[in-house]
Amino acid sequence: MMSVPQGSSVSRAACWALGIQVREALVWKHMAEHGLRDRPLTKDIVDELIREGLGARLREEPLPLDRFAQTEVVRGRIEITINTRISEMPRVKDVAGVSYISKWHEIIHVPQDLGCRKVDRRLVEAALPGIETPVLRVAGRRVTFCRGGPLGRQRASTREFIAENAAYAAAIGVPDLRQCPAFSRFTALRAGRGGFSGWSWELLHQSADFLGVNRAALVRYLVHRGFVRVSRSRGRPRLMPTSNFYRGIGWLEVGLNSSVFAA
Repeated sequence: MMSVPQGSSVSRAACWALGIQVREALVWKHMAEHGLRDRPLTKDIVDELIREGLGARLREEPLPLDRFAQTEVVRGRIEITINTRISEMPRVKDVAGVSYISKWHEIIHVPQDLGCRKVDRRLVEAALPGIETPVLRVAGRRVTFCRGGPLGRQRASTREFIAENAAYAAAIGVPDLRQCPAFSRFTALRAGRGGFSGWSWELLHQSADFLGVNRAALVRYLVHRGFVRVSRSRGRPRLMPTSNFYRGIGWLEVGLNSSVFAA
Protein backbone atom coordinates (compact mmCIF):
# COMPACT_ATOMS: atom_id res chain seq x y z
CA MET A 1 0.00 0.00 0.00
CA MET A 2 1.05 3.57 -0.54
CA SER A 3 2.39 5.62 2.35
CA VAL A 4 0.37 8.57 3.59
CA PRO A 5 1.00 11.54 1.26
CA GLN A 6 3.07 14.28 2.87
CA GLY A 7 0.84 17.01 4.26
CA SER A 8 -2.33 14.90 4.00
CA SER A 9 -4.73 14.58 6.94
CA VAL A 10 -6.39 11.48 5.48
CA SER A 11 -5.98 8.33 7.57
CA ARG A 12 -5.95 4.75 6.36
CA ALA A 13 -8.84 4.03 8.73
CA ALA A 14 -11.01 6.56 6.89
CA CYS A 15 -10.07 5.01 3.55
CA TRP A 16 -10.90 1.52 4.81
CA ALA A 17 -14.29 2.74 5.99
CA LEU A 18 -14.97 4.20 2.57
CA GLY A 19 -13.97 0.99 0.77
CA ILE A 20 -16.13 -1.18 3.01
CA GLN A 21 -19.12 1.14 2.70
CA VAL A 22 -18.92 1.26 -1.09
CA ARG A 23 -18.50 -2.52 -1.35
CA GLU A 24 -21.39 -3.29 0.98
CA ALA A 25 -23.69 -0.81 -0.71
CA LEU A 26 -22.98 -2.25 -4.16
CA VAL A 27 -23.26 -5.88 -3.05
CA TRP A 28 -26.54 -5.42 -1.17
CA LYS A 29 -27.99 -3.43 -4.07
CA HIS A 30 -26.96 -6.25 -6.42
CA MET A 31 -28.53 -8.90 -4.18
CA ALA A 32 -31.79 -6.96 -3.91
CA GLU A 33 -32.05 -6.37 -7.65
CA HIS A 34 -31.34 -10.04 -8.46
CA GLY A 35 -33.45 -11.47 -5.64
CA LEU A 36 -30.50 -13.25 -4.00
CA ARG A 37 -30.80 -14.59 -0.47
CA ASP A 38 -27.32 -16.10 -0.21
CA ARG A 39 -24.45 -13.67 -0.53
CA PRO A 40 -22.11 -14.47 -3.45
CA LEU A 41 -18.35 -14.06 -3.19
CA THR A 42 -17.47 -10.50 -4.09
CA LYS A 43 -14.88 -11.57 -6.66
CA ASP A 44 -17.59 -13.45 -8.58
CA ILE A 45 -19.80 -10.39 -9.06
CA VAL A 46 -17.34 -7.49 -9.21
CA ASP A 47 -17.80 -7.10 -12.98
CA GLU A 48 -21.56 -6.84 -12.51
CA LEU A 49 -21.08 -4.31 -9.72
CA ILE A 50 -19.16 -2.15 -12.17
CA ARG A 51 -21.56 -2.51 -15.07
CA GLU A 52 -24.86 -2.52 -13.19
CA GLY A 53 -24.13 -0.84 -9.86
CA LEU A 54 -22.04 2.00 -11.26
CA GLY A 55 -23.45 2.02 -14.77
CA ALA A 56 -19.88 2.05 -16.09
CA ARG A 57 -18.41 0.36 -19.15
CA LEU A 58 -15.81 -2.32 -18.27
CA ARG A 59 -13.06 -3.03 -20.78
CA GLU A 60 -9.99 -5.27 -20.95
CA GLU A 61 -7.51 -3.75 -23.36
CA PRO A 62 -3.77 -3.19 -23.69
CA LEU A 63 -2.59 -0.06 -21.88
CA PRO A 64 0.87 1.43 -21.29
CA LEU A 65 3.00 -0.64 -18.90
CA ASP A 66 2.98 2.17 -16.32
CA ARG A 67 -0.55 1.34 -15.14
CA PHE A 68 -2.61 -1.65 -14.05
CA ALA A 69 -5.93 -0.03 -14.91
CA GLN A 70 -7.54 3.31 -15.57
CA THR A 71 -10.87 5.10 -15.26
CA GLU A 72 -11.95 7.57 -17.92
CA VAL A 73 -14.96 9.68 -18.65
CA VAL A 74 -15.48 9.70 -22.40
CA ARG A 75 -18.33 11.82 -23.76
CA GLY A 76 -20.07 11.64 -20.39
CA ARG A 77 -19.73 7.83 -20.00
CA ILE A 78 -17.54 6.25 -17.31
CA GLU A 79 -15.15 3.62 -18.67
CA ILE A 80 -12.99 1.34 -16.51
CA THR A 81 -10.20 -0.43 -18.39
CA ILE A 82 -8.06 -3.27 -17.04
CA ASN A 83 -4.66 -3.60 -18.68
CA THR A 84 -4.27 -6.91 -20.54
CA ARG A 85 -0.47 -6.44 -20.39
CA ILE A 86 -0.18 -6.88 -16.61
CA SER A 87 1.59 -10.21 -17.15
CA GLU A 88 4.42 -8.31 -18.89
CA MET A 89 5.11 -6.15 -15.83
CA PRO A 90 8.06 -6.90 -13.54
CA ARG A 91 7.42 -8.31 -10.05
CA VAL A 92 3.83 -9.29 -10.89
CA LYS A 93 3.29 -12.96 -9.99
CA ASP A 94 -0.49 -13.08 -9.70
CA VAL A 95 -2.13 -11.36 -12.65
CA ALA A 96 -5.67 -12.23 -11.59
CA GLY A 97 -5.12 -10.92 -8.06
CA VAL A 98 -3.65 -7.66 -9.31
CA SER A 99 -6.52 -7.24 -11.77
CA TYR A 100 -9.13 -7.83 -9.08
CA ILE A 101 -7.75 -5.21 -6.68
CA SER A 102 -7.29 -2.85 -9.63
CA LYS A 103 -11.01 -3.11 -10.38
CA TRP A 104 -11.81 -2.00 -6.85
CA HIS A 105 -9.24 0.79 -7.06
CA GLU A 106 -11.03 2.12 -10.12
CA ILE A 107 -14.48 1.61 -8.56
CA ILE A 108 -13.44 3.89 -5.69
CA HIS A 109 -12.47 6.61 -8.15
CA VAL A 110 -16.07 6.82 -9.36
CA PRO A 111 -17.76 8.17 -6.21
CA GLN A 112 -14.60 9.75 -4.83
CA ASP A 113 -13.31 11.63 -7.87
CA LEU A 114 -15.90 11.56 -10.63
CA GLY A 115 -19.08 11.92 -8.63
CA CYS A 116 -22.09 9.66 -9.20
CA ARG A 117 -25.78 10.35 -8.86
CA LYS A 118 -26.18 7.13 -6.85
CA VAL A 119 -23.67 8.17 -4.18
CA ASP A 120 -24.68 9.89 -0.97
CA ARG A 121 -21.81 12.36 -0.92
CA ARG A 122 -22.47 13.32 2.70
CA LEU A 123 -21.58 9.80 3.87
CA VAL A 124 -18.40 9.80 1.80
CA GLU A 125 -17.40 13.17 3.23
CA ALA A 126 -18.15 11.95 6.75
CA ALA A 127 -15.81 8.99 6.20
CA LEU A 128 -13.12 11.28 4.77
CA PRO A 129 -13.32 14.64 6.57
CA GLY A 130 -11.84 17.49 4.62
CA ILE A 131 -11.90 15.61 1.30
CA GLU A 132 -14.35 16.91 -1.26
CA THR A 133 -16.15 14.58 -3.66
CA PRO A 134 -16.68 16.78 -6.70
CA VAL A 135 -19.14 16.07 -9.45
CA LEU A 136 -17.10 16.84 -12.54
CA ARG A 137 -18.71 18.30 -15.63
CA VAL A 138 -17.14 16.24 -18.37
CA ALA A 139 -19.31 16.71 -21.45
CA GLY A 140 -17.15 16.50 -24.55
CA ARG A 141 -13.84 16.00 -22.77
CA ARG A 142 -11.84 13.16 -21.28
CA VAL A 143 -10.89 12.80 -17.62
CA THR A 144 -8.53 9.98 -16.60
CA PHE A 145 -7.45 8.41 -13.30
CA CYS A 146 -5.26 5.33 -13.16
CA ARG A 147 -3.75 2.80 -10.77
CA GLY A 148 -0.03 3.01 -11.44
CA GLY A 149 2.00 -0.13 -12.06
CA PRO A 150 5.60 -1.04 -11.13
CA LEU A 151 6.96 0.84 -14.15
CA GLY A 152 4.96 3.98 -13.40
CA ARG A 153 5.90 6.89 -11.21
CA GLN A 154 4.22 6.28 -7.87
CA ARG A 155 2.94 9.73 -7.01
CA ALA A 156 1.90 9.92 -3.37
CA SER A 157 -1.26 11.87 -4.15
CA THR A 158 -4.14 11.95 -1.71
CA ARG A 159 -6.49 10.78 -4.48
CA GLU A 160 -4.47 7.62 -5.20
CA PHE A 161 -3.81 6.97 -1.52
CA ILE A 162 -7.56 6.94 -0.88
CA ALA A 163 -8.35 4.71 -3.86
CA GLU A 164 -5.58 2.20 -3.09
CA ASN A 165 -6.34 1.75 0.60
CA ALA A 166 -10.09 1.70 0.07
CA ALA A 167 -9.61 -0.92 -2.67
CA TYR A 168 -7.86 -3.31 -0.27
CA ALA A 169 -10.69 -2.99 2.25
CA ALA A 170 -13.29 -3.52 -0.47
CA ALA A 171 -11.56 -6.56 -1.97
CA ILE A 172 -10.79 -8.27 1.37
CA GLY A 173 -14.13 -8.36 3.15
CA VAL A 174 -15.26 -10.03 6.36
CA PRO A 175 -18.32 -11.60 4.66
CA ASP A 176 -16.00 -13.40 2.22
CA LEU A 177 -13.47 -14.31 4.90
CA ARG A 178 -16.23 -15.98 6.89
CA GLN A 179 -16.96 -18.22 3.91
CA CYS A 180 -13.30 -19.20 3.50
CA PRO A 181 -12.36 -22.60 5.02
CA ALA A 182 -8.63 -21.86 4.89
CA PHE A 183 -9.02 -18.58 6.77
CA SER A 184 -11.16 -20.29 9.40
CA ARG A 185 -8.34 -22.77 9.93
CA PHE A 186 -5.85 -19.91 10.05
CA THR A 187 -7.77 -18.07 12.80
CA ALA A 188 -7.93 -21.33 14.79
CA LEU A 189 -4.13 -21.58 14.93
CA ARG A 190 -2.25 -21.10 18.16
CA ALA A 191 1.10 -19.36 18.05
CA GLY A 192 4.23 -20.58 19.75
CA ARG A 193 7.11 -18.49 21.02
CA GLY A 194 8.34 -17.98 17.47
CA GLY A 195 4.93 -17.17 16.03
CA PHE A 196 2.80 -19.38 13.81
CA SER A 197 4.13 -22.46 12.09
CA GLY A 198 5.07 -22.42 8.41
CA TRP A 199 1.66 -23.90 7.64
CA SER A 200 0.15 -20.48 8.38
CA TRP A 201 1.65 -19.03 5.20
CA GLU A 202 0.05 -21.78 3.11
CA LEU A 203 -3.32 -21.13 4.75
CA LEU A 204 -3.04 -17.43 3.88
CA HIS A 205 -2.07 -18.36 0.33
CA GLN A 206 -5.21 -20.51 0.06
CA SER A 207 -7.27 -17.72 1.61
CA ALA A 208 -5.94 -15.21 -0.90
CA ASP A 209 -6.89 -17.52 -3.77
CA PHE A 210 -10.37 -17.87 -2.31
CA LEU A 211 -10.78 -14.07 -2.10
CA GLY A 212 -9.26 -13.42 -5.52
CA VAL A 213 -6.27 -11.42 -4.25
CA ASN A 214 -2.60 -12.33 -4.01
CA ARG A 215 -1.07 -13.44 -0.70
CA ALA A 216 1.16 -10.37 -0.38
CA ALA A 217 -1.90 -8.13 -0.61
CA LEU A 218 -3.78 -10.13 2.02
CA VAL A 219 -0.84 -10.17 4.44
CA ARG A 220 -0.16 -6.45 3.91
CA TYR A 221 -3.78 -5.59 4.62
CA LEU A 222 -3.97 -7.76 7.75
CA VAL A 223 -0.76 -6.18 9.04
CA HIS A 224 -2.05 -2.66 8.46
CA ARG A 225 -5.33 -3.55 10.18
CA GLY A 226 -3.37 -4.75 13.22
CA PHE A 227 -4.58 -8.34 12.87
CA VAL A 228 -1.11 -9.89 12.54
CA ARG A 229 2.46 -8.68 12.32
CA VAL A 230 5.50 -9.94 10.44
CA SER A 231 8.96 -10.14 12.00
CA ARG A 232 12.20 -11.52 10.60
CA SER A 233 14.40 -14.20 12.11
CA ARG A 234 17.62 -15.29 10.42
CA GLY A 235 16.52 -13.53 7.28
CA ARG A 236 13.16 -15.30 7.10
CA PRO A 237 9.75 -13.72 7.73
CA ARG A 238 7.76 -14.94 10.69
CA LEU A 239 4.04 -14.40 11.09
CA MET A 240 3.00 -13.30 14.57
CA PRO A 241 -0.47 -12.78 16.09
CA THR A 242 -1.55 -9.53 17.72
CA SER A 243 -4.09 -9.13 20.51
CA ASN A 244 -6.64 -8.29 17.80
CA PHE A 245 -6.11 -11.69 16.22
CA TYR A 246 -7.80 -13.36 19.18
CA ARG A 247 -10.80 -11.03 18.95
CA GLY A 248 -11.94 -12.73 15.74
CA ILE A 249 -12.67 -10.89 12.49
CA GLY A 250 -16.07 -9.35 13.16
CA TRP A 251 -14.58 -6.17 14.65
CA LEU A 252 -12.98 -5.32 11.29
CA GLU A 253 -16.31 -4.08 9.94
CA VAL A 254 -18.39 -3.23 13.02
CA GLY A 255 -20.77 -0.30 12.95
CA LEU A 256 -20.60 0.48 9.24
CA ASN A 257 -23.47 2.03 7.34
CA SER A 258 -24.28 0.16 4.12
CA SER A 259 -26.48 2.89 2.63
CA VAL A 260 -23.78 4.89 0.85
CA PHE A 261 -25.53 4.25 -2.46
CA ALA A 262 -29.12 5.39 -2.62
CA ALA A 263 -31.65 3.09 -4.24
